[in-house]
Amino acid sequence: MNINKEKIGHKKRDCITQPNLYFQFVILIFIFSFCSCSTSYKYSYELENEPIFKGSYIENLSAKHVGQSFKVVTFNIEFAQNIEGAQEMLMSRPLKDFDVLLLQEMDESGVISIAEAMKLSYIYYPAINHPKHKKNVGNAILSKWPISKSEKFITGFSSSFPVLFEGTNYKFNKTATVAEILLNGQLVSFVTTHAPAVNTSATKKDFANSIASFAQELGQYVVVTGDFNTFGTYEAKQTANSFRDHGFDWASHHVGSTVSSVKSVLSVLPKTAFQLDHIFIKGFDLKYISTVQQNGVSDHLPIVAEIIFRD
Repeated sequence: MNINKEKIGHKKRDCITQPNLYFQFVILIFIFSFCSCSTSYKYSYELENEPIFKGSYIENLSAKHVGQSFKVVTFNIEFAQNIEGAQEMLMSRPLKDFDVLLLQEMDESGVISIAEAMKLSYIYYPAINHPKHKKNVGNAILSKWPISKSEKFITGFSSSFPVLFEGTNYKFNKTATVAEILLNGQLVSFVTTHAPAVNTSATKKDFANSIASFAQELGQYVVVTGDFNTFGTYEAKQTANSFRDHGFDWASHHVGSTVSSVKSVLSVLPKTAFQLDHIFIKGFDLKYISTVQQNGVSDHLPIVAEIIFRD
């Protein structure tokens, strides 16, 4: 077994199809978030590629083989609160034979636990240390194959966490984790990210455009996944259009809702409004894609996709 860990320190219908209807829903949240509050970024990690957690538990690499197609899974595990349940899902069909696993809302202990249990390599860049959950939160990539290089992309966008009794609105930098992996003799770049939830449709489109523009330059073969927090058909299509403009296909176009449960404040909305998670591909064709149902592991559903190198 080759284990190499490194830690570098800290410093009823689908009514939401037009942006005006979405604004009606979020306007009260914006008032709550921004009224009479000072702003602080003190919980964000702002250094380039730090902190970093990386390592490998891969065994018997010479016995492994990947062909023209490979399988990816993307999953927001809701602040890594049920890692045991997530591991059980990931070790069961139809998820267990994935090649690359892309996770959001993770902490380092959850990433390392999954990597060790499933004999994977991993790279994890936390974006923030969350003041409520008292732990790191960020995006991770795990693989049955060695990760040749990685980086953290600081998007320039932020999310809000208002604490009214302090009179402070904490701003959390949004990031993407990037990994390069050799598959079938080709270097493939993987990107996973988490978009700000409470924001305008225009800002979410700008966020998607930023990720797509960055990912376009990574090479011929690129897979981008994540929780893009797209509420309703309009926002999902706007995000997809940003990626299409940069040469990507919207692999997850028809997967439907990607949530397993809806918070009470959102329960009045149709479930078709909640295609929050997406997969975009460049240089590949889609062979198969689906969500996987679950209860109690996360408020999101994992998406599993098999993609094939384009001739």
